[in-house]
Amino acid sequence: CSLIWNKKKQSAHPTVWYWKAICYQKLQDHKEANHFFEKAIGTGVFPKEIYYQYGQSLFADNNVSEARKYFNKSWQSGIKPGHSLFYIAYTHQLDNQYEDAIKYYKQLNQLGKIDPNIKQAANFQLGQVYLASTEEQHKDEKKDVVNRVIPQMQKAIDSDPDSQLAREIKKRILEIQLKYGLSTSWQSGLQAKPYVVMLNQNFEYDSNVTLTPDMTTNTTAVDKSSPVTKTKLFGKYSFGVGEKLKTSPELRINFDKYLATNEPAIYRNDELFLAPSIRNAYQNSFFGVESSLLIDFEYSYAQRDYLMTKQLDYYGKSYTFILGENLQLASWGQSIVKGKSQKYYSYSSINDSSTLTVNLTQFMKLNNKRLLLCIMDYSIYDASNNQNDSATWLIRTDYFMPEIWNKTTFQMGMMLAFLDTKLQKSTRGTEKKVNPLVKLTRDLSNDVDMSLQYEYTKNISKDKSHYDYDKHVVGLSFKLQF
Repeated sequence: CSLIWNKKKQSAHPTVWYWKAICYQKLQDHKEANHFFEKAIGTGVFPKEIYYQYGQSLFADNNVSEARKYFNKSWQSGIKPGHSLFYIAYTHQLDNQYEDAIKYYKQLNQLGKIDPNIKQAANFQLGQVYLASTEEQHKDEKKDVVNRVIPQMQKAIDSDPDSQLAREIKKRILEIQLKYGLSTSWQSGLQAKPYVVMLNQNFEYDSNVTLTPDMTTNTTAVDKSSPVTKTKLFGKYSFGVGEKLKTSPELRINFDKYLATNEPAIYRNDELFLAPSIRNAYQNSFFGVESSLLIDFEYSYAQRDYLMTKQLDYYGKSYTFILGENLQLASWGQSIVKGKSQKYYSYSSINDSSTLTVNLTQFMKLNNKRLLLCIMDYSIYDASNNQNDSATWLIRTDYFMPEIWNKTTFQMGMMLAFLDTKLQKSTRGTEKKVNPLVKLTRDLSNDVDMSLQYEYTKNISKDKSHYDYDKHVVGLSFKLQF
């Protein structure tokens, strides 16, 4: 935009200021735009459209309360009433003024002629406000999600099921269902997509490749680095059986390929891993709290280049039975308790083993949609070769900060593990492992995201020459979800 300021024509100043503001707004220089909008309004000579345009510029400059004032004037002047009401409601929503936001979203829905895209967005955001309001009050959250939040979002989808926003709303509903244990249509009345297919492609650099024989805890480092590609395919289909049982067959396929092909100690880690499973959740009541009984069965089959011949051979298989309970004892998050029994069969019977595990997973909802995930795990490993018997305590926490910047989620985590080496304790002692990580995930589209991750591992052992090591892993990954 270019403007000529004629100082001799004072009467042209309001028009000039208005068009300078419009030009700066198009250039996304909102501070300058706001300056000239204010000057133009100060003259009293301006088109009524300026209220809406000034409101948009103030909103883009994060001046939410002042923007709301001009959207109000725009609405009262009959300028873009649907859009103006939407921004009035949305600014109240951003300021956590939920009652006012609900009032204006509902008022928008009562308008006659309105842009259907704005109406769909308003209905979706009204559902978001219902959710934020009920989570703030910490009262009957799950009931309110089922009876008010999800039906409101479904109403938004129904207004235009084929729109781009409808796809985003469906993803949001699935997130809410997962959070509240309502991941199927028979629980919430929502005809949600019953299947999930995900493809992950990871590119990593490992500064010190480690080797874990079979399912043992005898992890050693080879003191050599390597790039590695990791391809992961996951598929799941969920369906209801009656009114209370949900069944989900799953399949996981992982393929790890180390690119240091001239180092046998490294490429012996090349692996193909197949893991089908059946997961069942039966809706019940646990000490008066609505919950789900979890009954899962997992099978895994692995091929690995353990002979260092640059081809994959049968390495081992396992059968795992899991019994657990998913419940919400507190308003701030779900608790999952599981017991696992696993039987592992190696290519060599001397490496067969059994493992018993007790696991507690706790979700903690925090302000601003942030989430803290805590995991405690205790495992007893019983090997055919008693020298490899062990017991492990594991504690892990992950902190998730969604939307820290432009569809980007930040995650940081820390894992601590204590390994009782039992018959090897005289040489290895009680080993400690520390594993912090940081991760940034950016949504590239509704179906694709990209992640950057760094993690550090330090294993502390009395046996410095074999089991004491540290390593750094940096990675770039892409995930496609259908």
